[in-house]
Amino acid sequence: MCLIKDIEDICNTTKVTKTQKVLSGKEQIKYFSPRTLLGANELLFHQEESIQVIAANTGSGVSKYYDGTVIKRLPFVYPQSYCDVSRVVEMRKLTEDTWGAALTLGEILTYCQAKTTSRYQAIAKHLKLVANPSIRAVGTLGGNLALALKHHDFPSDVFLLLETLGAKADVLFRGGIRKSIYLKDLRALTSIQFFLIVSINLPPIHPNEFMLSHKVAQRHVNAHAIISIGLYVHQLLTTVDTKKKLIGVSLCYGMSGSKDGFMRAIQAERCLENTELGDDVALQSTLAALEPVVQAAGVDKASMVRSMFFKLMLEASMKITGDIAPKLRRAATFPERPVSRGRWITSGATNPNFYPVSKPNTHKLSALAQVTGTACYTDDIPRHNPTLFGAFVLSTSVGTLESLDSSKCSDEMIVITAEVLAQNGFENSMTDEEGVLTFIGGDVLFAGQRLAIVLAKTRAHAEQGARLVSISITPNKTSPILSIEDAIAAKSFFSNVPERKKVGAPFQEFLKDDVVVVQGTAACGHQAHFYLEQQVCRAILDDNEVMRIDLASQDVHTVAKTVATCLKWPQARVEAVSTRSGGAYGGKCSRSVPTACAAAMASVLQGCAVSFSLPIEDNMMNLGSRRPHRFDFRVAVSKKSGRLQALTGTVYADQGCASDFGALATGLDVALCLDGPYNILNWYLEGYCCKTNKPSNTYCRGPVFLPGHVLIEAVIEAVATKTKFSAQYLRELNMYRVGDTGLDGKQMTDCTLPDCLHAAKRHAKFQELAHDVERFNKENLYVKRGLALAPIKYAMSAATGYTARVTMHPDGSVLVEHSGSELGQGINVKQAQVAAQTLGCDLSVISVAPVSSRISTLPTGGSTTSEGNAASVRLACEKLKALSKDTITVPISASATYTGDQVEPDILPGSSSDSSSSYPVQYECFGAAIALVEYDALAAGPPSILKTVLVTDQGTSLNPNIDAGQAQGAFVMGLGYLTSETYSFDPKTGVNQSSGTWEYKVPSTFDIPLDFDIIFLANHPNSKEGIYSSKAVGEPATLAATSVLSAIRHAVNAVREDENKEESSLAVLLAGPASPTALSQATKLDWTKFSYHHSLS
Repeated sequence: MCLIKDIEDICNTTKVTKTQKVLSGKEQIKYFSPRTLLGANELLFHQEESIQVIAANTGSGVSKYYDGTVIKRLPFVYPQSYCDVSRVVEMRKLTEDTWGAALTLGEILTYCQAKTTSRYQAIAKHLKLVANPSIRAVGTLGGNLALALKHHDFPSDVFLLLETLGAKADVLFRGGIRKSIYLKDLRALTSIQFFLIVSINLPPIHPNEFMLSHKVAQRHVNAHAIISIGLYVHQLLTTVDTKKKLIGVSLCYGMSGSKDGFMRAIQAERCLENTELGDDVALQSTLAALEPVVQAAGVDKASMVRSMFFKLMLEASMKITGDIAPKLRRAATFPERPVSRGRWITSGATNPNFYPVSKPNTHKLSALAQVTGTACYTDDIPRHNPTLFGAFVLSTSVGTLESLDSSKCSDEMIVITAEVLAQNGFENSMTDEEGVLTFIGGDVLFAGQRLAIVLAKTRAHAEQGARLVSISITPNKTSPILSIEDAIAAKSFFSNVPERKKVGAPFQEFLKDDVVVVQGTAACGHQAHFYLEQQVCRAILDDNEVMRIDLASQDVHTVAKTVATCLKWPQARVEAVSTRSGGAYGGKCSRSVPTACAAAMASVLQGCAVSFSLPIEDNMMNLGSRRPHRFDFRVAVSKKSGRLQALTGTVYADQGCASDFGALATGLDVALCLDGPYNILNWYLEGYCCKTNKPSNTYCRGPVFLPGHVLIEAVIEAVATKTKFSAQYLRELNMYRVGDTGLDGKQMTDCTLPDCLHAAKRHAKFQELAHDVERFNKENLYVKRGLALAPIKYAMSAATGYTARVTMHPDGSVLVEHSGSELGQGINVKQAQVAAQTLGCDLSVISVAPVSSRISTLPTGGSTTSEGNAASVRLACEKLKALSKDTITVPISASATYTGDQVEPDILPGSSSDSSSSYPVQYECFGAAIALVEYDALAAGPPSILKTVLVTDQGTSLNPNIDAGQAQGAFVMGLGYLTSETYSFDPKTGVNQSSGTWEYKVPSTFDIPLDFDIIFLANHPNSKEGIYSSKAVGEPATLAATSVLSAIRHAVNAVREDENKEESSLAVLLAGPASPTALSQATKLDWTKFSYHHSLS
């Protein structure tokens, strides 16, 4: 079988001609490209073999999420022939009433944008939200409709728009028969007979028609609809009193998560028919008639159904009559988002005495290679011949593994099981809890667990083979444990004895008349690391009998050590090398080990190179994510001052099914950071590590600290709601200052938190913004703004233990080898800057080698690696200078490891970690962020972030441009965690239903702040505790995203205040992420109060 997933693969193989072209491969696939409908008819209806109609084949990237190849891991189905209809003349027609099925969505969008009538403007506005420009440029009208006809649960925006308009499809059937059929009627025919959509016929334009539509998705663009609505009125009839009567109403909904992704609101249409636009009685009767749609949408989308309809009716009234209440005018519009803007202000965080260290505009060493696409990543390395490709057989449920049957695999596919590894003398266990594969009779602890390996000559064959292996699993008698709540109910903990943390006086001492006690539950969920380059590695035994593993990893040392353990070889015979990684964020520390071990053992077994490159869906199913947390709290607050006097509670962390290479997410992981930036003197905390039927969760950018900040900020918001002190006041009153001692036990001798907060407020003109928000919220119903500030504190451990080796050649060139992995964070250029500064040479003569397990003994993580290696490079260069006083004729090298004992004023501070503290802290990173958001409760989509100002204390930045980019990227990653990035598990099987890009949505360019400023605190060098007086940058700024979540809460609360909602319902918003469905449920608008003309009472 010649496995070809995308049409682009075919086009790259052979030139497309009008005639049949047989492609190379053991089994041949036929590819046809007819130019006329007659030719297409001959091909499609006169062949006995299976044939698939394609144009750009973009649908293959979507259909896999609906046909079971992702969630159920069913085998890919490949046709024997392809018929490319993209050049069929009759299918390329574009007129006012006929749109050819082979037209691209981009062509239709351009056509509609040039028109001024209502229907075309509505379609254009909606199509801009479908996919992205690249997909719209090739994806076709017919292809989108065919996908919707094949998979009824696919929420096609195109199908919705055309069905709302009452369009028909011109369809070609066997025998050359052509019929004009309504789209909804075509659905019934899809499973009965084969047909080809030739074109779409639109109804004639009526001069008084109008059409409106709206879509709610997980993010603003390039996401499928959670729910969408289309409204078409064939004729607006002007009455004698100049009212507008609605004639020929069509109202349709599209929705995800239901068996049928489309629904016509027939009862609502009848209520709206022949009524006057702006009539509140007709509006209310129509809203009531939407009940069948509400029921079909489900609880999470119920409120959206009516609010979106009201939004469209307001828009219609605003555009056509203008007769709506002034407070509703903003709610009646869909403002166009302009291009984002922002500034980096870093001038106060440099030191000319250190140049090129801290010199602005110093780019990454590989910047040119990366932007031109010539940078070589692991999977770009030229392959040895032969090379076999590997894929994992993954479980799709939880239970006991009874058997694996590979009889459906071809003879060329090699299946390796845990038993095979054991029989060949290998060690399957990577740790006491986690094996590379699963033995027959072993426990399958989560859906997505690795069961076996399939090797083949191509990656596509390997992935197909992994799906052809039949799996027999006996399910457990109980349902899988898939949440912290499930674990609490089942008492499923790694230890039933909680870890405890006590600071200060007992909580009971604060139960007095002058104290108010606020209690609640705060939570935060999963986050995928979502690196662009997935887990990838290549293993080969070289001529010296050394296992060479090239991979993308943050921890080549652990990779090499564990591979040696699995092979039962001396560690000296294993080398792991990582040139660069396309993103990591903590997901390529321990989680890069399984693929490396699998590749290495398979390589030895087969005597050739073995390559793994996991699909993103396999990554997300198999390798875990950021650990979710829950905090049940009680906090004692002074009624008079608002001072937080004591806090007690229980922290739960979801570790998954096993430890992360021995590391457990205990409640105290977060408890040590749960204070965030706030000085609460008295604490009593208990922590439980929950054991769930999910993959072993692991560290993710800003681990521990980000969840800690999310949880404590939720406490602040709860206190503000209960006491009526403003959240801003509470934050400024209770935040740390110089001399305070943190929950970790370290005294803050240099606390710049107040400086950062004041700088952020000054730059953002905070008071002016606050007045503007207050005025805006008074003037508008349903559309509200929220403003919030967030101080941040991130404790850094000592950056010691990294080894560096520097070699100088006789020609003056210098090679730097260090212990850190280049993950895109710019670590290599920082080491080059330090070497150039220390040696007094030009940056251009410095080269940096890929990181190797030969020298690296520590993972790259925790934001300490760049500065820790910089210290070691500095020391090695100083040694080298002493060795090279005279002219050298051979290369000379020097190695060094910074231990914290070597001190050099302003450059190497020496380790100042307080051994008495419960968490060894070298120094703290401080910062502050201010966020302004706008939320339209009727539109029910993601909030718009209008402005963000982020001030961070970077000391003297090692590289201002790179550090500003890191801060900005960290903020956006935190933003996704708290807004759009959600996980969903099948309650019966435990399968991660969010795996892949279809359901899991990171922020797009339309979701970042519209106005986004990054400012480094000026003139605050970290001279006592920082290397080159610097501070870490990669992770602290993730915490600043809590400002957005708080601002969203404030906007939602403003909506709730208009609705007179009970304050106790705020608890629903204390959990992140603030997704559109979560926000809609939180506002829970009272549709019986919807009116064109009056304000809420």
